[in-house]
Amino acid sequence: MDAVQWVRVPERWGFRVSGSAIPGLPRQLASAAPDEVWSVGADLHELVIHGHSGGYRWTAELVVPFLTRLCGSPDGHVVAVAIELLTEIAYAQPFVDEVEGADPGMPARIRAELLKERPFFQSLSGHPEARVRSEAADLLASIDAGHRKPPSAGVAV
Repeated sequence: MDAVQWVRVPERWGFRVSGSAIPGLPRQLASAAPDEVWSVGADLHELVIHGHSGGYRWTAELVVPFLTRLCGSPDGHVVAVAIELLTEIAYAQPFVDEVEGADPGMPARIRAELLKERPFFQSLSGHPEARVRSEAADLLASIDAGHRKPPSAGVAV
């Protein structure tokens, strides 16, 4: 995360990401106490998924690699939130105004990142927590199908 120059992350359509919001929330999630994980996940969800449309925001591309790393956490709660957010991104369409209009290549780059990590996501199919196994199966289905289903009402973080 430190390699990303967050001060250069552009402001788009009035959605301003503070210098610490994106790198701060994945870091917070990684070290959150069990009773804080879902709250931090909900905050991260708001920065990545557009609330009304369910489409992912331009910030999704920045967060996907870090969520993938968090799926390797020894804390099952952290893994559950990270894989659930990745699954939501994989199934969602881009939030048109913020993503496709500004950067039409972003959906392909997000998909490529998910494809690259497919073997790791496959390994989560044997995770001890049922919720993680279920989300991993959904994520793999999306990756393998190469298409998207309609976005859900939101992540239940």
